[in-house]
Amino acid sequence: MLNMLDTTTWANGNQSVVIAVTTSELAIVNQVKKKAYAQPTSLHPSRLRYPKIVVMHFVATYESQIHRAFIPPLANISSRKATNSLKGEYFEEVCESDTQQNMKRTVHPNNKQDSSIDNLFYGISHNKILDQYPQLRSLNASLLDIIFGVSSYLVLLHFLIHVIFSYLIWSTQAQFCKHQKKMNKNNRNIKLLVYLLVFISIYSIFNVSANNYITHDNAISPSTLNSTSSTPLNLLNVNMTDINSNIISSSEFIQSSKQSNDDIQFYIRDDGIDSGSLCSSTSPCKTISYILTIDPPFGFVRDSNSAIINLKSSSSDQTGISLDRNTKLALNIIIQSEEYFSNPAEYTKQSIHTSLFDTTLFTISNTGRLKLFGLHFNNLNPSSTVTNPLISISQSYDNLNPQVTIKDCIFEQINPESNSLSHSLIITSGGTLLIENTLIQNYEFINGQKFIELGSSGFYLVDIVSTEFKNINQISTSNNDGGAAIAGSQGDGVLLRMRDQCKFTDITSTDGNGGALCITGWYGSTEISNSTFIRCKGRSGGAVYASKAIRASITIDNQCYFKDCESNSQNEEDSGGAIFIVIQISGGQLYIRNSQFDGCKGNSN
Repeated sequence: MLNMLDTTTWANGNQSVVIAVTTSELAIVNQVKKKAYAQPTSLHPSRLRYPKIVVMHFVATYESQIHRAFIPPLANISSRKATNSLKGEYFEEVCESDTQQNMKRTVHPNNKQDSSIDNLFYGISHNKILDQYPQLRSLNASLLDIIFGVSSYLVLLHFLIHVIFSYLIWSTQAQFCKHQKKMNKNNRNIKLLVYLLVFISIYSIFNVSANNYITHDNAISPSTLNSTSSTPLNLLNVNMTDINSNIISSSEFIQSSKQSNDDIQFYIRDDGIDSGSLCSSTSPCKTISYILTIDPPFGFVRDSNSAIINLKSSSSDQTGISLDRNTKLALNIIIQSEEYFSNPAEYTKQSIHTSLFDTTLFTISNTGRLKLFGLHFNNLNPSSTVTNPLISISQSYDNLNPQVTIKDCIFEQINPESNSLSHSLIITSGGTLLIENTLIQNYEFINGQKFIELGSSGFYLVDIVSTEFKNINQISTSNNDGGAAIAGSQGDGVLLRMRDQCKFTDITSTDGNGGALCITGWYGSTEISNSTFIRCKGRSGGAVYASKAIRASITIDNQCYFKDCESNSQNEEDSGGAIFIVIQISGGQLYIRNSQFDGCKGNSN
């Protein structure tokens, strides 16, 4: 089989040669087609000589023995654009002649091919060139060394670039996945918060709706719950005390039911029994002193929580009650009428009667704290000459402790026209005394006694807020010291304050200075703000008398009002229908501002 696959022109001297490559295997022919080359020196074959056709029997492997770097570009003489085109019939005759010669050479294998051609393809001519130009041989070797040396680095660089890009892609994807997970988690959290807010809103709506009917003042009584009547339930007419009583009696829980902040409650009644540790609403005890000896329940914080003692009735058995750091039950004691918090508009003020006792009712010292809410007090034994006060606040040099708060109470003497009291009601020498929204009335004192006596030593604060004093009379004073409502000698670190519409009406000291207030001492401060004094009488200073010195201050300010006050003395030295103030040594301070005096008179002389 003869396949004319490619033709090229190669010139050697004056002889032109056309090389035709043939093969009997098509697969090898296709490879040889790509690799048969010649070195043309001219694209125009000689016109006087026909090209000589040489048949070659090498396979495609000869390609590796030809150095391409020294083979000139190919010239395709079979192209239509070639200048030496040959006729096809001529090539067919040459091919047939070559086939016959090839068969003869096959029979005689020792026959050698044209040595010039063999030398051409075995590189003899190429070697001669390299021998002639040794620089080319060294250049070739150097280029190969450079190529093979650099190739490894190029492979490594390619690998590193691939690794870097892979890492960047992986890290970016990882961050994206992480961000996506975080966003999903945040979305879940947001959904949970939304659900929670919706739940709380719904719960609050129902809770507020229920609280509109069930308040501190109202609850459901057991009789209402057990009723089988078809009458609609009226939540406005039920009593909270009953349901608390039912809970305690049925469960026999600890001493009492608890209020907010884990405060505990106890109950006393005039016919109660001091036994056990409950003192509940259905099983009340008799005395406050007994309750104070009860061990606090588990979980109760003695120093911060409060023990609340509720009076279910008036009582005549309370006396000698001491509150201090050693009080077993609690440091914070609240004593109140039973319905003081649950029904403040209609509760009954329960009375603590003390007219049969000569001993102080409450003694509060060091860290003891007492609060009296919604109670009624009278006085100690009016026939006794003992000067013990009803309430005693012991001396301290800390104006925070002890603490006594009296709120929404009434102090009132029994039969003042028949008996005069030889004792003060309250004596304070330390800590804080707060009296708020309280009525103090109908007292008569002898021997210079007064409702509040200020101790001459210790640090303390007396704060009177929105409280009314009325119909208080003081007789037979000594040292000309009056002050039927409040009197005493202030030391350093003492503050007496009256504010927020305090009112003093018909307060008289028949022979003492200052009908309502008598303040002495070199130190201390007195502040009277937004208070009213009506028909108060005293020797010097119908309403207020003060004799002060260095580092003392007196302030009367903020719409104070003095009306029809007068000095009841006949001595010319005595004066001051409303106020009489003496500052004996420089350094004291007196301020009277924004106040009104109406109808006040000095002595008649």
